[in-house]
Amino acid sequence: MELNTILLIILLAIVIIAAIFAIELRDLIYASIALAVLSIALAGAFWILNAPWVALFQLMVYGGAVTVLLLSTVALTERFETGEPAEDLDKLLPESSKT
Repeated sequence: MELNTILLIILLAIVIIAAIFAIELRDLIYASIALAVLSIALAGAFWILNAPWVALFQLMVYGGAVTVLLLSTVALTERFETGEPAEDLDKLLPESSKT
């Protein structure tokens, strides 16, 4: 087999594994990092397939901008680690709306 074919198979295996991790991980920060790894590996696959512009935009937009947007959104949201779902909902409601 040719070197490009072997590299393409490795990159596509990384894409599949990172996609499974991005879907299955419960922690959103780790899922966002898995999505970034997926995007970088996919950009490498596009580069091997002689599509450098697609690889460049994949790397810049999805590997960079979307990942930073997801990580900053996750970092700015408030998490509730313990309690029942109904208790968490009570924490979100303002005091004036509770009766």
